[in-house]
Amino acid sequence: MTKEEVQVLIDNGAGRGAIAKHFKVTEGVVRTFLEKNGLRTKRMAAKSQQGKSCVCKHCGKEYIYRRVKGGTLEQCNSCQTNRRRFKLKDKCLEYKGGKCSVCGYNKSKRALTFHHRDPSQKDFNISGNHCLSWKRVKAELDKCELLCMNCHMEEHERLDESKKNGR
Repeated sequence: MTKEEVQVLIDNGAGRGAIAKHFKVTEGVVRTFLEKNGLRTKRMAAKSQQGKSCVCKHCGKEYIYRRVKGGTLEQCNSCQTNRRRFKLKDKCLEYKGGKCSVCGYNKSKRALTFHHRDPSQKDFNISGNHCLSWKRVKAELDKCELLCMNCHMEEHERLDESKKNGR
């Protein structure tokens, strides 16, 4: 095990466990080798950055890096969460056809919503559940239809009128 060989593994994203497995040694041996040779895995380098003041590359907000909270050195938790939410909404829209099922509107993703056909079967709102598995989200989407804001409000207006009239 040479410093150069280990550095190549680190550059390729290997951690102590992967390095130990590669050289058929224990993680303790790898830890000692890294310390003696002044090498750090990406995780070790990130750990040493704990509490560092960073600036988000997306929004410019200053934040304190905390790895344990799932943060990164390049983007704040808010931007990380928003990017995950937007990615999920895109996937949901694609799954449901990408346009209003009533009028065909598709100009703005923000104007498209998921309407539960039977509210009693609703387990959760699609929005705000970006941490659930795709399998669970897809099962909930199967209970919904994709509507634009106008058609969605008209549908709720119709439902409210039916309740008032006892139908």
